Amino acid sequence: MTHDEYIAALRTNGAAFAAAARAAGMDAPVPSCPEWTAGDLLRHMGGHHRWVLGNLGRTPEEGMQPRGAYEPAPDDGPGAADWVEDGASALADRLAEVGADQRCWTWVDDQPTTGFWARRTANETAIHRWDMQNAAGAPQPIDATHAVDGVDEHLAIVQRGFLGPAPTGNGEAVHLHATDADGEWLVRLDTDGMHVSPEHAKGDVAGRGPASDLYLMLLHRVPASAAVETLGDEALLASWLEKTSF
Repeated sequence: MTHDEYIAALRTNGAAFAAAARAAGMDAPVPSCPEWTAGDLLRHMGGHHRWVLGNLGRTPEEGMQPRGAYEPAPDDGPGAADWVEDGASALADRLAEVGADQRCWTWVDDQPTTGFWARRTANETAIHRWDMQNAAGAPQPIDATHAVDGVDEHLAIVQRGFLGPAPTGNGEAVHLHATDADGEWLVRLDTDGMHVSPEHAKGDVAGRGPASDLYLMLLHRVPASAAVETLGDEALLASWLEKTSF
């Protein structure tokens, strides 16, 4: 996806998140984030957008924008939903203004540019839009092209150990295949870590399904049994998923 496409996705999903929040109400449980209410998710999402906006103006040497250094969400549901939508819009406007190549603080040392945040926040907003719609009772799939990008990003995060030590193995392989978009991945578990390549190849287990379902499965929003057609070693897929939660 391009920088402009990430910004467009941020706007679209930010508005859809706010609409779902208004429908759900602040006290609604979020089944896919079982310890949170809709109000908790709303405060997280609006806070994320404002935190990222602050990081766009900080160099790597200055370090991270302090968390919580923004106005809190209003207490009332409609106002809090507006707070999220306004924050997503302000972040999208700023990302459009600065472009993808401005140097700034990120949590990935070799990707210290605003383009990192365009991708990360677009994907974060898409998955939490689904969560909020889930709380409201009507979750809609993530756009297939966007979901493929989300799978790419998630696998890279896991591979590089940003969620903890990357899973290892003895050469076992997991093949993921999107059925509605151009996306295939071979994940090999070796003694030195996890290695990902975008290819069609035979694995010990294969999971085939729509890109949105693959992404939701990787982010532990839906079980593998509901997301994909599984061919091969189902226990390997389950074990690998357990070790790669976000």
